[in-house]
Amino acid sequence: MALSKEELLAKLTDLPVTVVDDPDLGEVRLRMMTAKDRDEFENSLFKVTDAGTVESTGNDRAQLLARCIVDDDNQRLFTGAEVEQLGAGRADIIARLYSHAQKMNRIGPGAEAEAKGNSDAAPSGDSSSD
Repeated sequence: MALSKEELLAKLTDLPVTVVDDPDLGEVRLRMMTAKDRDEFENSLFKVTDAGTVESTGNDRAQLLARCIVDDDNQRLFTGAEVEQLGAGRADIIARLYSHAQKMNRIGPGAEAEAKGNSDAAPSGDSSSD
């Protein structure tokens, strides 16, 4: 039997959270992005110049993390206006958190193949990782 609209929406909005135990920060909660967050993230990576060329906006890691780091109530800790501050953080820590956020959101090289071959293995619930 097919899902009702309410059941479908309930499943689509149940966003998995992973608790990362970072050696420098302690516990950091990362939540999977919504489809809207994903679109905003992808659109934030490039801009079209007045000359019509496409350029990178930079700060890709902070753009992703701003959309994934959440508090204990699963609310985003950073706004879009705070991405620059986040990007000014230590590169080693940002890289570790980015790696976790990338994996849980299936972003980066091999993500499409992994999603096709492992479609039932999306992250779920709170888990701990380093």
